[in-house]
Amino acid sequence: MKIDPYKHKERYLRWKAKVLHEGIIGISKENSDVILRYIFDMENGLNVSNDVAKGARSPIRLNNLVQRVAFLAKELEARNSIRCLTDLTEDQLLTFFSNMRKGEIRRKDGKVYESVGDFARIFKAFWHWWIKVNKKFGDYYLLPGGGWEHEESIEECVVREVKEETGLDVEVDNLAYYKSFYTDDDDTLDLIFKCKIIGGDLENNDPDGKVKSIELISSEDELTRLNFHPKQLKNRVFKEKNSTRAESLGKAKFPEN
Repeated sequence: MKIDPYKHKERYLRWKAKVLHEGIIGISKENSDVILRYIFDMENGLNVSNDVAKGARSPIRLNNLVQRVAFLAKELEARNSIRCLTDLTEDQLLTFFSNMRKGEIRRKDGKVYESVGDFARIFKAFWHWWIKVNKKFGDYYLLPGGGWEHEESIEECVVREVKEETGLDVEVDNLAYYKSFYTDDDDTLDLIFKCKIIGGDLENNDPDGKVKSIELISSEDELTRLNFHPKQLKNRVFKEKNSTRAESLGKAKFPEN
């Protein structure tokens, strides 16, 4: 049986109960939100960097992370006029840790920080977590598309959706791929067509402002660097651009990781 004489678990649970209602006091809401996501992921062993041990972090480790990441957020906010750690530049970080090492940033008691490397490693672990989460759930690219409306052919649907979402006029060539998605309540089938651009001007016509940009991708190298869905197309679409046979991309639960 594990003994916790310093009550690290009790301390962590008290802190957690408090911040779930109030957030982390003394830093911006943006920093509080992102730090809480990070700490709770570490509590459950989620989205951990590939460079460190897997699994849930212990209460003593979580308490240490809480203290040091919140300290970094407060100091970096004050010195760089930023609202969120994820907006920091590399130069700002290097300057901050350099100033800690040189004693230009000191502890409350006036002493020099002797464990600057520990702070740097903690921020590095946080940053690796952020990159992993952002890659997994952040901005991503999709093909233009939408729902098939009543009384129009599939080809008419393709032409209309591409025009509405990109401003381009296209001519439908052939069905290239199909993929089925399912949820606990429903099943859908995605049809992906090969088309030829015949006119129009590329523009972002999204009325809801959710689409940040519209881009034409011209090479496989360019496509593989993007967070693109469906993922199976990244290494296939340019190789198979001359194919006239429809290929299955399989079946997956929605949303797909």
